[in-house]
Amino acid sequence: ACTAMQQQANAFGQAWPGYRGGGGDACSCRSCGRAGSFCSAYGGQQARLSHTADQWAQWNATQEGQNLFRWWADWIPTPEGQVWTNNKRREARCIVNGMIQQWGMEVLCGGEGVIDIGGDPGFLAAELLHSGIHVTVVDPAFGFAGKSDAFTSKYLQDPGHWSTVRQGTTPFRAIRQPFDKVFIDDPENQRLLEGASALVSLYPDEGTDFILQYTAARAMRTALIPCNECWQYFPPHEPTYDGFVKQLLMNDCHYVQSFGQNSPMRRERIWGTPYCQVLLSRSPTLSTSDSWPWSSASLNNGEAVKQQQLLLQQQQLQQQQQQLQLQQQQQFQQQQMQQQQMLQQQMAPMQQQQMMQQGQVQMQGQMVMQQQGQMAMPMQQPPGPWAQGMMPMEPVPQMSAWARVLAHLESKGIPFADIKGCHMDTRRDILKEVFAKEPLLRAQAESEWMRAKNSAMGQSSGASRRARSRSRDRGSQCPPGARSGAAAGLTYIRR
Repeated sequence: ACTAMQQQANAFGQAWPGYRGGGGDACSCRSCGRAGSFCSAYGGQQARLSHTADQWAQWNATQEGQNLFRWWADWIPTPEGQVWTNNKRREARCIVNGMIQQWGMEVLCGGEGVIDIGGDPGFLAAELLHSGIHVTVVDPAFGFAGKSDAFTSKYLQDPGHWSTVRQGTTPFRAIRQPFDKVFIDDPENQRLLEGASALVSLYPDEGTDFILQYTAARAMRTALIPCNECWQYFPPHEPTYDGFVKQLLMNDCHYVQSFGQNSPMRRERIWGTPYCQVLLSRSPTLSTSDSWPWSSASLNNGEAVKQQQLLLQQQQLQQQQQQLQLQQQQQFQQQQMQQQQMLQQQMAPMQQQQMMQQGQVQMQGQMVMQQQGQMAMPMQQPPGPWAQGMMPMEPVPQMSAWARVLAHLESKGIPFADIKGCHMDTRRDILKEVFAKEPLLRAQAESEWMRAKNSAMGQSSGASRRARSRSRDRGSQCPPGARSGAAAGLTYIRR
């Protein structure tokens, strides 16, 4: 595909956009995502002029152009394409938030609004509209590259933006022309250029130098992200992205001095963006001219040098203040660490005392347990002739009502094991017969059950005890085998 594209480019007499080399972007760039309107990252290409909208239309009419367009159009709806789309939206949101914080909503909404150079497919424009800022996209490849997202395209054309932007302004405009000297010399574009509140461009590539010249001459509010993967623009003396950024700042400083302005580009850092975090911003401070400078007189070199020296002094003061703040923060952190160490040292003896006290309490508890165990042990028989007289009486074993029932059954020749293996109804009949023939045993079992119940419930009623006593008296008067005793025994069993 790249060979065919080179052949097609030779047929038209100029270099065409390169084929996307994998990832979520165009050409070999992973962040700019351009298919060629401003990106010339195709391997081996040199700096070239931007293409016009007609040239893009001719390219899309070729088989290679259609294949590239369809590749992007088919890839965007995929999960990988949606991840790239969401990351581009997030990056655009970070840029817009920084612009609002730096320059203010009132300034950005003034005049003709913001100019977005190379804004295809409109992620930054959509975020500006979301904030109520009208925007104009200047990009000859707008809508031709196949990177348009359905949601973004629909949002850009939403008629509801007319009620959110400033009255009397058009929310969104797209101009399919390259931003070059031909564009700025066109009288139809003068009103847009002179009334623009700010200019923003993300990854403009070969258009970077012209944007620096134009904004330096007008001391115009500018936000620009240099392409971090277009290695062909890296300077030979320092072929890195950091070297590329330094070279751009040096060139901009030269342009500012040449045009007699005092608003150089400054390197900023974007927080929260998934791609490049380097941003070059320009804010008007002491501009001497608001018109196009090439048609007006400039300040002499002496005044420009003085202004540049003052600017450098201001930057040095800011750096010194930042260093002082860092030192103060470090000192504060050291003081906090020292205080924490002192507190730990003070708390250490107290913790040791607490541990010792806990150990003593545990030892005392063990001693008490040992004493109780010794007291619970049976008394040994003392020596001598009076041993038998000094021995205490053996305690009478106390049997529960149920134990007495089992003992009674065993005395009748019915062991407990046989009862346990019987059916529930058989066991009930046996107990009914026992309680009917032994009313006293039934009364004792019922009394024991009531005591257990009252102790569990935490209360005991005297009236209930008297009632049970009368019931037992009546039951005891019944002859053995009477129906009342059997009923009482059955009631107890059920309970």
